[in-house]
Amino acid sequence: MATAVWRRSSRRVTIDAAPPDPLPVVLDEASDESLSSWLKRHAQFYGVAPSAFSRRVGIDRLTLARINHHLTAGAARTLATVMRRSPMEIASMTHQQQEDRLAPMIARGETAQACSECQQRHRRDNRPTVVLKSWSQGWRITCPVCGSRLQDANRGEVRPPSDAFEHVWEEARSGEELLTNIEHLAADRAAFVMALLQLLLLRRSRARSDSQRQIDRGRVLDVIVPGFDDVDRRALFTINGATPLVVPLTIRIALLAALSRTQNDPDLYKRMESSCSGRESIRFDAVKIKLLADAHPSFSYLQQIRDSSPFWSRHFQRRPTETGAVSRFRAE
Repeated sequence: MATAVWRRSSRRVTIDAAPPDPLPVVLDEASDESLSSWLKRHAQFYGVAPSAFSRRVGIDRLTLARINHHLTAGAARTLATVMRRSPMEIASMTHQQQEDRLAPMIARGETAQACSECQQRHRRDNRPTVVLKSWSQGWRITCPVCGSRLQDANRGEVRPPSDAFEHVWEEARSGEELLTNIEHLAADRAAFVMALLQLLLLRRSRARSDSQRQIDRGRVLDVIVPGFDDVDRRALFTINGATPLVVPLTIRIALLAALSRTQNDPDLYKRMESSCSGRESIRFDAVKIKLLADAHPSFSYLQQIRDSSPFWSRHFQRRPTETGAVSRFRAE
């Protein structure tokens, strides 16, 4: 069997098809560091290409670019042995815990934002290539490690968001906290929260003031956070189909603030719906239908919304049948 051996000082890595042994030296992971970042730092430390290092640690079928989203239980156990960690510690460095409920808010590929404070600290610690998980999480506006405000990242360039929505910052922080703890919510309420985010980013119908404001195609979000469309008009953003809820930080602050407001004022749902007519209304209803499908079979939270707001009443009305009244929703 062909074996490739690389030597540098006292460090040695053997790359072959044998079951992987623990690495002689394992670097400490940074707080909140992503698994791919940690593994790439080891490849750099040992002076081998990332692909060669992947083979050495027994995960050659998993590219490092995808491992944060698609780590199998077997790969976690293999890495745990090689990297001298537990499988739980390995899994905690990925996004898998949030994938079920927050997948549309997790960026793929390049990170969406960065923390300049953490970047400076990593450079001082001689590990400038560290990439944190939170830099790909589209519900973050503050760093979970140091608490600093995050900044937009685009091809290595980092810049702070606009202060256009500084007046709703605290409400945005409440929205961020809600999504950070979404795993503790009941399934129906979690689905409701995610649907709200999609509803807020939908296009609305034209309002009388749009011509004066020079708004061509406004969004529902402007109904909850007035002035949003004026900011959007000056710096248009596009929605990524794969990750539709990963938006620039300026937009995200307004989106999270609107989410927080809708949690505290059920009447806002009616205003959101009223802002859409015709084609926009059809799209609005389509998102609501998806909400019901995602929340099935538990509807307790949605039933509370039905009882407190006329916005949802027509979607929960029972239709009489020849055999008697039967609920439209059946438990599996």
